[in-house]
Amino acid sequence: MKNVKEFFWNSEEERLRSFWRVVIQFFLFIAAFLAPIGILGKFRNPYTRNLADELITLTLVLFSIYLVVKFVDKRKFSDLGFRFDRNWFVEYFQGLVIGGAVFFTLFLIEYGLGWLNVRNGGHGWDSEYLLKIGGRFLGYTAVAFTEETFSRGYEIKNIAEGLRGVCKTLKRAVFYGLLVSSLIFGGMHYFNPNASLLSTFNLFVIGLFYGYAYVVSGSLALPIGIHAAWNFVQGNVLGFTVSGFEPEVSFFYSTSAGPALATGGKFGPESGLLIFPAMLVSLFLLNFLKNGALFKFNLREELTEYKRPNKRKDMQMEKKIDF
Repeated sequence: MKNVKEFFWNSEEERLRSFWRVVIQFFLFIAAFLAPIGILGKFRNPYTRNLADELITLTLVLFSIYLVVKFVDKRKFSDLGFRFDRNWFVEYFQGLVIGGAVFFTLFLIEYGLGWLNVRNGGHGWDSEYLLKIGGRFLGYTAVAFTEETFSRGYEIKNIAEGLRGVCKTLKRAVFYGLLVSSLIFGGMHYFNPNASLLSTFNLFVIGLFYGYAYVVSGSLALPIGIHAAWNFVQGNVLGFTVSGFEPEVSFFYSTSAGPALATGGKFGPESGLLIFPAMLVSLFLLNFLKNGALFKFNLREELTEYKRPNKRKDMQMEKKIDF
C-alpha cells in the first residue's frame, strides 16, 4: 500500500509527484481552452470574437494554473517566472525585439530570393484600422501569456523538478523538461488548419526556441515577449499566415511565391524550412543579450529546485500585520 501511495505522492515534498501535477494541469488547460466556445457564438464580428476568445482563454488558463500552483504544487505563482520588477519588463521588451527579428529576417530572405509578393494593407490610417491593429497586439499578447505560462513556466519547471533526482546532472533535468514541453507544444498545433507533420515538427523546434528563452533567463518575460512579437509581426505587420490562420488586418500582406517546402505553403512560414535560418539569427541575438556571447548556451539549474513555502513564517508575518 505504501508503494502505491509513493507512486502518486512525494512524501518528502508533501505533494503529488511531478507527472501527476503536469497531467492535471494539462487537462485543466484543455478545459479552459475549450470553455469559451459556447459563449463566442454571441459575437457576430469575427474580429471581436477572436479577441474575446483570446482574453477569456487567458483568464481561465491563468486562474486554473493559479489554483494548481497554490493547492497542488504548493508554491508561489511568482515561482513560475513572474516577478514584475524593472528587469522583468526590460526582458519583455528584449523579447519583443528578438521575436520581431525572426520575421523581418525571414521577410528579407524571401524578398531577396524573389519569392515574395507584397502589397499594402489598403485600410488607410483611420482610427478603426489602428484600433484593430492594437487589438491584434493585445490578442497575441494574451496568447503569449496563455501558452508560455502553461508550456514553459508550468511544464518545464515541474518536469525539471521531477527529474532532479533521476538525471545525472541538473542541467540535463532542465533539458529534458525543455524537450518534453516542446513535444507537447508542437503536438497541440497539429490540429491547426493546414497543419502537417512538417509544421508539427517545426512547432516543436519553435517550442525549443521559446523554452530556451525561459531556461536561459529563469523568467517568463523573454518567451512572452518573443511569442507576442513573433505572432504580431508575422501576421499583422508583414501579413504572413500565422500557424494556418489568415491575418484579419495587417500593415502589409505578404504572399510567398516560392516552393512550399521552403516558405511553408498554406500553413505559413512556421511550416517552411526558411524559418530555421531566420530563427538562428534571433537565437544568436538572444544568446548575446543573456550570455554576452553568440555560442554560449546556458540552462538555469535553479529551475529544478522546489522551495517549499514556510507556513510557520507566513503565519508569523500575518500576525505582525494583523491590526
